[in-house]
Amino acid sequence: GAGVILTSPQGDELQYALRFEFKASNNETEYEALIASIIIALDAGARNLISYYDSQSVTKQVNGEHEIKEEWVKEYLMEI
Repeated sequence: GAGVILTSPQGDELQYALRFEFKASNNETEYEALIASIIIALDAGARNLISYYDSQSVTKQVNGEHEIKEEWVKEYLMEI
């Protein structure tokens, strides 16, 4: 599972606990949480989104600072 906290510019928070019904690595969980947070933020009317990750590897992959060799990572990045 994963947790998502969305904070408005006024400081209001929406907190979500995510439970995935499939086995996933830590990095896959980070990507699933990111995708879920984007969907939730868009549904809430967000126009800007800043994300923070526990995984330095995922952060560098999303920011284009890390070479991506695994096909499954490329698929996640295309979805984002």
